[in-house]
Amino acid sequence: MFFNKSNKVGKVLDLVAKQGKLNNPNATEQDANKRINLFNVSTGYCLPTSKELQELAKEGLLNNHDGVIVEVGQEIDVQRVEQAAQDVIKHPDDNSMCSVM
Repeated sequence: MFFNKSNKVGKVLDLVAKQGKLNNPNATEQDANKRINLFNVSTGYCLPTSKELQELAKEGLLNNHDGVIVEVGQEIDVQRVEQAAQDVIKHPDDNSMCSVM
C-alpha cells in the first residue's frame, strides 16, 4: 500500500483497516487499550495518529521502507516486533514510505 506523505497516521490507519477488512473501533472507542494503532516495526514505537507521515520522517520516527504493524492497544510486544522486522521484505527500488504488515 502507498500513502501520501501528507496523510496523517490516523487516515493511514483507517485506510489500512478498510483495505485489510479489520475491525476499526477507533471512531467510537474511548479505551486506548481497545483502539488499533500503527507501530514502527524497527523500533516498536506507536505512531501518533495526529501526525503526518512526513512529520514522523523529519523527526526520525519513520523512515523510507520502514515496516509498520497494526495492533490493538498502546504497546507492542518487543519479541513480536523483532519477528515482524525479520519478516519485512524490503524493496530497494521501491520509493514507498513504509511496508504494512
